[in-house]
Order: sequence, then structure tokens, then C-alpha cells
Amino acid sequence: MHPAVSRAARALLGALLFVAPTDAVAQDAQRVFIVVADSVPMSVPAAATALAGALTRQGWTVLTNHAVGTDAARCAFGAHVIVAQQPARVAALLANGAQAAFAVPVRLGIFEDERGVQVSLVNPLSVERTIVAESGLETSGRSLVEEVTGVAVAATRGRRANRPFGESRTRGLIGKTMGVMAGGAFTRQVETITT
Repeated sequence: MHPAVSRAARALLGALLFVAPTDAVAQDAQRVFIVVADSVPMSVPAAATALAGALTRQGWTVLTNHAVGTDAARCAFGAHVIVAQQPARVAALLANGAQAAFAVPVRLGIFEDERGVQVSLVNPLSVERTIVAESGLETSGRSLVEEVTGVAVAATRGRRANRPFGESRTRGLIGKTMGVMAGGAFTRQVETITT
């Protein structure tokens, strides 16, 4: 092997070894929420109305759309919740078993803080890895995030964002949650009462 090629090959291999663990960690760790649009130039109620209307026009079913109560004396910021489902996605998720129904709703939050009005969603990759399967749904989850981002940005005239926040999850198992859920696989936490 030519010495120059050998040095180049070693440098490339070293770079890949240096980068690969970082990429793997980034793919493995998923935060629970993602801000998909920020710098929204409208109020929280106006942004929520615009987003719910846009989702409906795109063929989504809006399951709930309501303001979140706040103590106005202690907090001047508002918030709104929209829960919607995409009919085309329902059948694909339910093919993974009845427990996958918990992953069907897409939960969106329109909120205001010191940065202004923003749109976020509960990360479908985190939800799906906890409820449906540890792996195998990443492509559809990322596609869903991209679709919701596009709808949110167009409807609210906000700036496209991809800012994960909240707890960082490196696996789908549920940890102890103050005694409410004992931890472990989600499917072992659901009890069938009747069929």
C-alpha cells in the first residue's frame, strides 16, 4: 500500500471512529418533546386555531383542542393543547398490536414563554419506542415529525425549529414513576379488563 494512501485511510478510519459514537448516541437518545416551530407571530389562541384548521385540511382528525388553565396572577403566558390523529398512520401502528393504540394520538402544545410563541409535540419516536417497539419505527417517526413541522410552520407562520427538550430517553423501558408505574416494558403495565 502506498504510504500516502495508508495515512489517508488511517485518518478517514480515525475520523469515522470518532464521529460514529457521537452519531449513535444522538440516534439512541430521544428527548420526550420537540419544539417544531418558534418565533410564531401570533397569539397562542390564534396559533392553535390556525394549526387545528390546517391539520383538519390535511386530513387529520382533531380529537381535542383546548386552552390549558394557568394562574394568570402568577403566569402571564398562555398554553394550548391539540391532540390529533392521522388516519393513514392508525392502521400501520395498530398492525403492531392493540397496545399500539396508545401511540396513535399526536400531542401538540402551543405555548408562550420568554422566547415567544412556540409549537411543540410529544416526540413520536420516544412514544413509539416505549409503547410499540424498541426499534423499527424510526423512519415513520421522523417522517411524522417532518410532516407536523411543515404543517405547523405553514399554519402559524413560525420559524422551522428542531429543538428537543425534556427527559432524554436512551431506551423504551419505563423507569420508576413515583410508585404510579412500577417500571419495565409498557406492555406489561397494561391490563386487559375486557375484550
